Amino acid sequence: MHISYKSVLRSKGEIFGIEVGIGKERQVSSFSTITSIPVFTVTVGSFKQPQPFRCGKCRKWIIYCDKVIEVCAKNEDVTPKGEPKRYLDCRECENFDNGRCAYIVYHGKAHDHSNKVRKLRYHYSCVKDDKFVQKTLERAKKPKLIAPIPWVDGLEYIKPEF
Repeated sequence: MHISYKSVLRSKGEIFGIEVGIGKERQVSSFSTITSIPVFTVTVGSFKQPQPFRCGKCRKWIIYCDKVIEVCAKNEDVTPKGEPKRYLDCRECENFDNGRCAYIVYHGKAHDHSNKVRKLRYHYSCVKDDKFVQKTLERAKKPKLIAPIPWVDGLEYIKPEF
């Protein structure tokens, strides 16, 4: 049996199991029953939109760029309020290169792989000539050319120690 749990041991002796990913209720239940350790289920991204994302056009994985990896490695992936940053604005990156960076993600309406107009995440290189993309970028009030940052949902239920 492959167990993908991680555990958190707190200073007062409390221990929590952490299961990454959903749909493993039987495995979590067995573990908790045997050990009496409560388990939190978490996911990378949100439970509604887990990461990594796939491009809505080519259906290939959207991978994290070096800049995102650097930001995460330096623990700069949170806002001053302590909330997780969801993305970097690619237009502010030194690697943007007038939109030629291979890692740029467009988040908005475009023609998907079946030619339906859908609001998804796309490799910018896959949809840069789409008329919906061009219109959206002209009118955008918030960044649409982004580099997604991974974050973990579910840990907010564990209260900080004092």
